[in-house]
Amino acid sequence: MTICSDGHVFTDIIGVDDETIVEYNDALVKMIADEGLSHLSTFDLREIWGDGDFAAKRHQLDTQWAPALDDIRADVKAGGNSARLLRGMTRFMIADTVDWAGTKSQLQKYAKQRAYQLIRFSAAWGNILDIHFPEAVRLSIHPQPRLSPKLGIKLIAPDDDVWTTPWHSVLVYDTSGRPRLTSHAEARAKYDPVHQDGRLTHFIEQPLTGCASAQDLP
Repeated sequence: MTICSDGHVFTDIIGVDDETIVEYNDALVKMIADEGLSHLSTFDLREIWGDGDFAAKRHQLDTQWAPALDDIRADVKAGGNSARLLRGMTRFMIADTVDWAGTKSQLQKYAKQRAYQLIRFSAAWGNILDIHFPEAVRLSIHPQPRLSPKLGIKLIAPDDDVWTTPWHSVLVYDTSGRPRLTSHAEARAKYDPVHQDGRLTHFIEQPLTGCASAQDLP
């Protein structure tokens, strides 16, 4: 199985710098090696188009591989698959935007504009992957419509919100050791952080009496 990391594709849209994405992807590669997960490999924008910088590669994605914004808007207006994607992506763009100083309506407009670009660049990345992995069965952490070229998978269940993913939420273990996902704000306000190798990895819900040990959790 190849993990196709799309962080560098979306850095300009989500406001995360390339250095952070490199650090994340390198940590993922190290985790695979340390745990002997030989059935896993990784693929990201660094493998494409030689030694060009990430900004140049994103420009190439934009101009050569992404659908036109007007085409996406037309599909949304017609109630096509882009309309469903726009609603879901707008929701998690709002959730991911912290320290917003404007009004809620301004945030909604900002998130919607970013969601349109997410749809465009997601399609561009998909087109690239079709070239590099023509025979692969593609999996997505987001829900997919019927007959989609990708299969949507849910990593943590149960959860009524199909758009909730570990990349846009926080992992919390409850007092019984079961995992669930919640918002960053709720996790910071209610639960205890757990660090491993100097990194915040998840939160735990403390029981009413006694104290849970992070080592006892999966």
